Order: sequence, then structure tokens, then C-alpha cells
Amino acid sequence: MNSLLKSCLENTFGLEGGYYDHPNDKGGPTKYGIAYNFNVERLAEHGITSPYQMQILPIEIAVKIAEKGYWNKSNCDLFEPHQIQTLRSYFDMVYHAGVTGGGICLQKTINDFLAPVDGGDIKVDGKVGPQTMVAMHKLVDGNYDPDSETSDSNFCKALGARRIEYYFGLYNNPKSTWYQYKRFLNSGIRRVWLTLSNLIVIRPPIRGAFFVRRIYLSYIFIYYSVPAYTFFVLLKLKIL
Repeated sequence: MNSLLKSCLENTFGLEGGYYDHPNDKGGPTKYGIAYNFNVERLAEHGITSPYQMQILPIEIAVKIAEKGYWNKSNCDLFEPHQIQTLRSYFDMVYHAGVTGGGICLQKTINDFLAPVDGGDIKVDGKVGPQTMVAMHKLVDGNYDPDSETSDSNFCKALGARRIEYYFGLYNNPKSTWYQYKRFLNSGIRRVWLTLSNLIVIRPPIRGAFFVRRIYLSYIFIYYSVPAYTFFVLLKLKIL
């Protein structure tokens, strides 16, 4: 197992915790973030054919599913070691809300930074490939930030803002699996906060999209009365 994958799994498995089976969770019995109802075929490949077996799911199987079903499918191998903060957040988003959702958030964040310079021309389709990563490498290598040592932190915080925005989109979408499901919404916000908790607080570049998001997220924080740590997330991301 390479060091980047190991770091991401430690972060995400730590956020997921062990076994739980919440009656309102459509994923069903879950362990290490592997929800039975959403991974039936993947689990069957490893001999897990019943939800009752989830309590004894070995972590080795969870690692294999995470690598094959999420890490590989979201092209996490295209990231470089100096992009580890962003990679941790991106992989956690993919693992928690799906490959497409993670890709969309990453691409929108890239466009937030590129817009004043390159017209924000990365296609937002949720598919992270060469074009997306060329732009990603430009940004995190410090081309648009004179302080290259903090560029990964800057981008990671901006990605966190896009993640929160995406979670609220799922929460408000009647076609979403997570429509009006506060437990998922709160979990997503909590994950962003904990993922960013070790970053130096540096204000990301201010763009028009960020200003709109400040107003939007300030409103939904009050309207939906989500847990208090949401407020600190928004402060951490310099959105409020």
C-alpha cells in the first residue's frame, strides 16, 4: 500500500468509525464506512452475503473495497505527495458521497481559482482525468499563489466549502438518497471540519463564487439549525 493511500484511509476510516446500523440510514448496516446496501456486489466478492455479517467485517476487506471501488475509480493516484491535504479531503468526499460528487466538488473548486486567469474552463462532469489534474497541479504547485508552502492548505479549504455546498444540495434534492436526512448532512459537515482541523487558517483567494457562497451558507446555517460545529466550520473556511 502506497503512503498516500495509507494516509487517506487512516483519515477516512477514523472519521467513519466502526460498526453502526441506524434505522434511518438507507445504507443499512455499515462498518468502516462500507454500507451494505450500497456495496452488495463488492462485499459478495469477499464472501459477505448477508447484512448480519457486517458486524464482523475485517478491516482488510474494507481496505480492498475502498481501494478498488473508490481510490482507483476516482483516480487518486494522479495526485502528488505535496497535495496530500487536498487529496485527503477529496478521497473522503468520494468515499462518503460518491465518486461523481467528489469529482464535481474538485472541478468546481479548480474553476473557482482558475476563473480570473484561464476562464475556468475545466468541464464539471465529476470525472477526474488528465485535464482536471493538469489544472490541479498548476494550482497546488503555487503558480497562482506566491506562498507555495500553503497552496495545498488554501485549496483544501476552498474544496471544503464546495463539499458543504454539495451536501446541502443533496439534502434539498427530492431525488437524492439523502433528501431531508439531517444525519447525513451533519455527518458531512463534521467530516469537513475534522479534515480541516489541522490546517493553518489562511484566507483563500476571494472570488465572486466565494462571496455568493458566504451569503448562501450563512443563510442555511440559520435556516436549518444544524449543529453548532457548522458555525466553526464556516469560520475555519473564512466563509462567514
